[in-house]
Amino acid sequence: MDAFISYRRKKGFVYAKTVYDQLMDSGVEAFYDIKSLQEYSGEFTLELQNNIDDAGFFILILTDQCFTIPEKEKSIFLQEILYARKKNKTIIPVLCEDFSYPEDLFPELAFLVRLQSVLLTTDRDLDNLIPDLFAKMIHTTNLKLKQTISVFSAKTVLKNRQVVDKDQALSSFFTSDVKSLDICSFSCQALLRNARQYFELMLENGCRIRVIMNTPNSPAALEAAHLKSASGTRRQRDRIHRDAFEDLMDWVEAYPKQIFYRTTELYLPCAIMILKYQDQKKDNIKVDYYSFNCPDKDRRSLLIKSSDYDNFNFYERQFEWIWENPHVLPQDV
Repeated sequence: MDAFISYRRKKGFVYAKTVYDQLMDSGVEAFYDIKSLQEYSGEFTLELQNNIDDAGFFILILTDQCFTIPEKEKSIFLQEILYARKKNKTIIPVLCEDFSYPEDLFPELAFLVRLQSVLLTTDRDLDNLIPDLFAKMIHTTNLKLKQTISVFSAKTVLKNRQVVDKDQALSSFFTSDVKSLDICSFSCQALLRNARQYFELMLENGCRIRVIMNTPNSPAALEAAHLKSASGTRRQRDRIHRDAFEDLMDWVEAYPKQIFYRTTELYLPCAIMILKYQDQKKDNIKVDYYSFNCPDKDRRSLLIKSSDYDNFNFYERQFEWIWENPHVLPQDV
């Protein structure tokens, strides 16, 4: 068995089951105690000890006030943790909800604070749960788990934009099972206008869309528009519309609870489009690097699958940083 999942019954069961289901779906054999929950024996049984012995990793679900423990639960929750440490198991805390370590944490558990942990507090964190857990489990000697982890180390190759678009047409990304779409581009006009019918399909099915674009008439926006329209054919130049921001405002007005936007004066080196689906194995990121003063077809692109965790995580974090810091000027970075 790869992982033993320990949790406090009061609030932790839902989180334990979530982690269990995601691990099992990813090919990682896991165990979490539901028998004691049903019988509520309050005993740290030999069966639990054996399952910890068999597990390569001890995943500890930590929820708000989980260390406020009545005496009848003490023999299970605390003893599981202490037994795992005694057996030198790799303990990975999963911090849920508004959990924080209490000031009066049991002295014998003080070591937990020093361990690398995984966050599980939002839908976005849930998307990253398995890759984050795998990153902590990568030193395992379990061959099966190594094979599972290796799937997340696939590398993405930088290609000509035409080649990427030929391999997978842009319209094929926009399906009814897209749950979130994030776009960062100096002018999102091509997507906002040309993909309108697909966006409406996704919005009707509850998709959340976030858009970051350059502030209209900012130095970054004007320079990017000038350089981009200075190359290519007339048709390519005409794709740079002056009313990009107004188009975005129309979308926000039509779908105020699903479309959110921010503008930035940062000089953006590339366009990032992040799509997440109901089935997270289908998640992908398309990156188009700007190649000014050359034909649009010569731009370099990346199509990153969720299996390429390192690159996927890099561009996802890049988007989130810009989203959280849209008004930071270049000289302040």
